[in-house]
Amino acid sequence: MRKSRLFWRFVALVLAVATSCTDEKEVVLPDYIGCWQLVSYCGAPTEVDLYLQFKVDGKFTILQRNDTLGYAEYNGTYISNEESYTLSGAYNDGQKWACDYMYRVSDESKQELVLTSANENAEVSVYKSVNAMPSGGIVNTICSVVESENKKPL
Repeated sequence: MRKSRLFWRFVALVLAVATSCTDEKEVVLPDYIGCWQLVSYCGAPTEVDLYLQFKVDGKFTILQRNDTLGYAEYNGTYISNEESYTLSGAYNDGQKWACDYMYRVSDESKQELVLTSANENAEVSVYKSVNAMPSGGIVNTICSVVESENKKPL
């Protein structure tokens, strides 16, 4: 009899543990997470070779080809406001972006990211989704405000 009670307690414990794990929620990432390539700026095709990556951990990377030598790399952190669809950020050297940006990812295929500057000019940048950032040709990582004061893309 004692073994029977012990057995049923064990079964009840196993069932309680097994059913407690069923409340897992599906994680939905924001639509802007991923790699993007700039295709137009203020309604015109761009000649700037620029890639932008928003990472899940709140970090971003920008690769911008400054000349034929390769890409300059800019890194930092961003914060998103899901209610107002805005992004703000700062580079690793502490310099903030020139302004905040309203974002939207167009259509169901999520192949286009539109960033609109939240200032009086409301400059619109359109990016297309790409599978990955360029991995070669990165010639320098910009860290200093003095070096890159007027060259930062955002």
